[in-house]
Amino acid sequence: MGCGASASKAYTVNVTSPEGKVENAGGAEAWAEKSFPEKKVQHEVSFNGSRAFDLDSENLPDVQFVQAITRSDTELGTYVNIVIDEVLRILEGDRCSIFFVNEIRHETWCVGAKGINPFCMSLSHGIVGAVAREGELLNLRDAHDHPAFDNTVEKRTGYRCRSLICLPLTKTREEHGTSTSKAIGVIQVLNKKGSDEAVFSEADARAFQRLGDVISDSFYRQRWRALESGAAFEDDQVQALLDCHQDTRKRQTVTRQVSGAPDSPISPAGAWNTNLSAEAPLEFAANTGSDLVTLEYGVLAKDPASLASRVAAMMHDSGCVERCGISRKTLSNWTEAVRLGYHGNPFHNFLHGFAVMQMTFYQLRQADIFGRLSTLEVFGLLLASLCHDIDHRGRTNSFLIDSEDELAILYNDRSVLENHHASTAWKLLKSRETDIARGLPSDSRRQLRKVVTSCILSTDMAQHSAMCSQLAGYQTPGQFEQACSDNTQLLLHVCIHASDLSGQVLPWKDACQWEQRVSQEFVNQAREERALGRTPLPFMDFNIEDLKLRGKLQRDFIDFVLTPLWEPYTTLLPALHPCWENLSANRSKYEARRLNGNDGEELIPERSDS
Repeated sequence: MGCGASASKAYTVNVTSPEGKVENAGGAEAWAEKSFPEKKVQHEVSFNGSRAFDLDSENLPDVQFVQAITRSDTELGTYVNIVIDEVLRILEGDRCSIFFVNEIRHETWCVGAKGINPFCMSLSHGIVGAVAREGELLNLRDAHDHPAFDNTVEKRTGYRCRSLICLPLTKTREEHGTSTSKAIGVIQVLNKKGSDEAVFSEADARAFQRLGDVISDSFYRQRWRALESGAAFEDDQVQALLDCHQDTRKRQTVTRQVSGAPDSPISPAGAWNTNLSAEAPLEFAANTGSDLVTLEYGVLAKDPASLASRVAAMMHDSGCVERCGISRKTLSNWTEAVRLGYHGNPFHNFLHGFAVMQMTFYQLRQADIFGRLSTLEVFGLLLASLCHDIDHRGRTNSFLIDSEDELAILYNDRSVLENHHASTAWKLLKSRETDIARGLPSDSRRQLRKVVTSCILSTDMAQHSAMCSQLAGYQTPGQFEQACSDNTQLLLHVCIHASDLSGQVLPWKDACQWEQRVSQEFVNQAREERALGRTPLPFMDFNIEDLKLRGKLQRDFIDFVLTPLWEPYTTLLPALHPCWENLSANRSKYEARRLNGNDGEELIPERSDS
């Protein structure tokens, strides 16, 4: 890995009192309460149970600093400022800048530098880019002597750099059974305090690396917030896109202890009982749906009326038909009723509902972790997947709320469409002809309703940002697996949400068709909003024939909505890595479209400015 600081290390902090007693500081709160005289205390920081360093207190990260970066409610601006202050305190530098790496866009965003607004730099340029690419700490007596030195910022600010020390922060990812590390950020410190000839020492470099190990875990969790903040600073379309994918009433946060797994703000443990007879562990009963265990199914080429047999195959193969007492006739009736319950929208139609169900089934068959689910949970998950957008009107929640639509009034502006979809889905089970849960005992039926309602409500995009942050908080597949074992509702929610946002993880021939459909639906809404005298959202208001703009909009959607979800998810579930590969390939296609105005096969530059 070289000399960078890695985000793959969980750490604990021990404090040794003057009497020799060693106590674990946990999330730093306990440590913060200690009042030992500073010079008499020995501190030890260990990573994954191994001693990393044992230093006098003046060289150890400040206790309030450790406490702040591990808190769940530390905002990005506060986080950046406290990191800068602590780095400068330990290294005795004059200035510090924080850079977050966006490897997809081949750029770094500086969101923390004295007196400078957020700005972007190519990974191909400058010392910061070199450190991010090479993954090695760089300690220079005079930065101007380095061949990668770029004086753009120096000219802009009038501040002259002399000595410089620059540290990469990295994240380890498992790909095809091999661990690879990539840069997630860079911390740069300028000008050692003292005389003009003062330089950063080897001891400074070692202290910086150790500090980086403490910072890197929380840095990864803050990363997408920083990249979003930087891009939104320059682009109103990105800002509007982000506003639509987080809860603007209350910013949802993720609680994470220093040496534990994140708690879930979305899916509290113990939300339902899992000891019912229909809840034997998932066991696939047959393989009649093997044609569905692929990313190349191509649902858009299918006749919607012909998909009933494939719905039945998924229900049968997952054991739901046998274990939950579903009759073939009732299942057929239910599937047809669901199909008719969808409208002919360009995007939110029955084919989308089926595509989400098929992607859910694909995940169930590909990743072993889903074997922790019960048959009843899988039944509810598949049912919710197919019905998650039933009776969608082709307009967003914000449109319905602004219109004071009857649904917005009914649900008090809270998850309007999702509540309606959940309600409509369950109403189908109130009719004997379409009640596929009729074979369940009453207690199991009540549990099924909880699963279905919870899963559909979790598709509300207002919860997206919180879910992405939650996934980013798990450092290893094993940690995520344990969290899902303790709380299967978490796994259900992530599975259906990822399936709902899976159009761009398919091969290009399918992904570009889904983009065409959602673009048309956005344009339709924008047209209606203008007719009503409203101002459409920037990412919905465009000429459908403008391929360059559509390429830019879809690239932004991948960068700021899909990547923060699919990157950590496929890292935690390596069996789903083909999804990430397709998403990355499609992102390049949209970038080519943005540059060229067409979908040709021409190669695109490694990076270009928007």
